[in-house]
Amino acid sequence: MNKHELKTICDKAIKVIPKNTNGADKADLLVLFAVELGLTHLLVAEARPDKEWYFDLPEKAPELYQARNDKRERPHVFIQRVYKKWLGKGLAQHHVLHLDKPLYYAFHNWRRHNDMPNELDLPSKEQVNDRELADLDSDNLPYPSYSNALKNKIRLYNAARNRKNLQTK
Repeated sequence: MNKHELKTICDKAIKVIPKNTNGADKADLLVLFAVELGLTHLLVAEARPDKEWYFDLPEKAPELYQARNDKRERPHVFIQRVYKKWLGKGLAQHHVLHLDKPLYYAFHNWRRHNDMPNELDLPSKEQVNDRELADLDSDNLPYPSYSNALKNKIRLYNAARNRKNLQTK
């Protein structure tokens, strides 16, 4: 392809992006393009997505624990039934806290007296970190750059993302 053809494709892609798209969403779109095109190696290390980055976790609880039909259904069984699609694919206990607080507290109350079932892959935040550290090559641990320019970009990216999240709530 020549540069004119590439520019035409780029112009068409930009036209389908809504005009009111914020900077955080544009950055996510750029990262997703890199993932889809197999070019994540061209992204700065801080912008490279995790394995599960592009797997959508639920933003809203598919079903609320307190509204379940069978009130005898235990929290771990409810989680296996309702969140089966996301178990083992990035869903962790802290996600459940944000989706359904009564379920989170019921689950932790149940866990005080019961062992975690083997078939329930719902890690704590510490376990998520342990898994990710185990997956890293210890000789090539990512070392963040602390240049002022990068710190400012990260600060602005996080500010835009936080504002977007506040607008959607």
